[in-house]
Amino acid sequence: MSEPLINQLAERLGCAPEAAEAALRQLVAQLQQQLEQEGQTSLPGLGHLIRSEEGLRFEPDAALAQAVNHRFAGLEPVTVEPPAAQSYRKTEVIPPEESTSEEVAAPTSPFYEVEGPAESQETPAEEAAPEEPPHEAEAQPTPSPEVTSEAEPEPTPTEAAPEPPPASPPEPPLRPPRPPRIRVEEERRRGLPIWVPAALLVVMLGAVAVWFLLFSRPSEPEVPPPAPPQTETERLAPPETTVAALPPPVDTAVAEPETPTTEAPPARPPTGSYALIVGSVTSQAAAERLADRYRRALANQDLPVTVVATPMNGTTRYRVAVGRYGSPEEALAAKRQLSNVLPPDAWVLRLPSTIQ
Repeated sequence: MSEPLINQLAERLGCAPEAAEAALRQLVAQLQQQLEQEGQTSLPGLGHLIRSEEGLRFEPDAALAQAVNHRFAGLEPVTVEPPAAQSYRKTEVIPPEESTSEEVAAPTSPFYEVEGPAESQETPAEEAAPEEPPHEAEAQPTPSPEVTSEAEPEPTPTEAAPEPPPASPPEPPLRPPRPPRIRVEEERRRGLPIWVPAALLVVMLGAVAVWFLLFSRPSEPEVPPPAPPQTETERLAPPETTVAALPPPVDTAVAEPETPTTEAPPARPPTGSYALIVGSVTSQAAAERLADRYRRALANQDLPVTVVATPMNGTTRYRVAVGRYGSPEEALAAKRQLSNVLPPDAWVLRLPSTIQ
C-alpha cells in the first residue's frame, strides 16, 4: 500500500498514519466479509460491489457516474459480448494467410490505401508494354502513372479521413462534482453552525430570567393589600382591652366594697384590626429593639406598639405593628399625620384575629 495514500487519509481523519492504515485495513476486511456473506456490499458515496460468476462487478452511484462520464455524455453505448462468444467470432472470421500478409504489408494510412490500386493499374500497363512498338514505348513516359497516382492521393486524405474535424473548438473541461464523502468530512471539520450556540445561549438566558423572577422576589409586599369587603365582620378585641378590663382576682375579692372609689385610669379602646407595619425582620431581638424605639417616640400619642410573629415560606418574620385602626383608609390617614416619626415605607396590615 502506497505511503502517500496513507498520509492523505491520516491528514483527513486527523490521526496518525498507523491508525489510518489500521482503519483502512479493517474497512477492507469488513467489505470482503460482507461480499462473502451477502454477495454484494456498498461503498458510501462511490457505488456497489457485486459478486457474480465472472467475478466482482462495480456499479457506481449516479453522482460518481456523472463526475466521471460527463465528457462522454450523448455517445451511444457499445455492447460487449461475453468472452466465449468473442473467441468463437474471432476464430470464425480469421482471414487466410495471403490476405493477412497483404494486410500486414499495406499500411493503414489513407495515402497508402490510395497507392495500392495505382500499382494494380501499373501491372497491366507493364504487361502490355512489349506489344507496343519500341518507339511508342519510348515515347510514352513511364513515370506518368506514378505522377497520376501521386497526384490523386492529395485530395483523398480529407475525403476518407475517419477522424473528427479538428476545427471544432474543444469543450471546456467541466469540474466534476465532489463525492458526498468529501462534503461529509467538510461538515465534520466545520462543526456546528453559528446559530446553534446562539440559540442555546438565548434559551439559557431566558431560563435564568424566569428563575430570577420566580424565586428572587422580596417576601414582603411593598404595596398595601386591598381593603376587605364591607360585609366581612371584624373582631375588635385586642389583648390590651382584656387585660385592662379584668382586674386580678385577689384585688377583686379584697376590695369589692371599695370598687366605686378606686377606679383605674381607663385605657384607650381599640378601634380596629388594622395596623401600620414599620419594620419586618427575621430576628425577634431586633424586632423588640425596634418596637422599644417606636414606643419611646410615640409615648405621647398613646398608640400600642407590638411585635407580630408571622410564618412565611418556612421562615418566621417578626413585624413591628403600630396602632389599631378600623379600616385601611384610617390607617393611611394616621401614617400621614405621623410622617415625621414613621418611616415613609410603612404599610398597612390586617392583623389576624388570634393576636388582636
